[in-house]
Amino acid sequence: MENITEKMFVETINMIKKQHEHDLKCNEAFNILLPNDYTSGYDNYNLYKQIIKLLQVATNDDTQNSWIDYYVWELEFGKKYKDGCVIIDGVNYELITPEDLYRLLGVK
Repeated sequence: MENITEKMFVETINMIKKQHEHDLKCNEAFNILLPNDYTSGYDNYNLYKQIIKLLQVATNDDTQNSWIDYYVWELEFGKKYKDGCVIIDGVNYELITPEDLYRLLGVK
């Protein structure tokens, strides 16, 4: 993974998480302020998708079976990780932190 340092990778994942958490709070507020309005909410999905794609390219992560997508969306930034979620060649890999994800991407 010569294309991106661990520090830059971790900072980027942490900023995606921070923005996602902010967006969730904003959407909750919109639902309270405008409970019957389904058109004025905002969505940063396209931006998330493109930033994650850049990370995938920089780390040679498979865009169809992406570890980054799995960590961010399925494991909710590692919050839902349990032993056995990630087994490669019979070895369990912890996937709780962005650092864990970076190391995993170096293994695959």
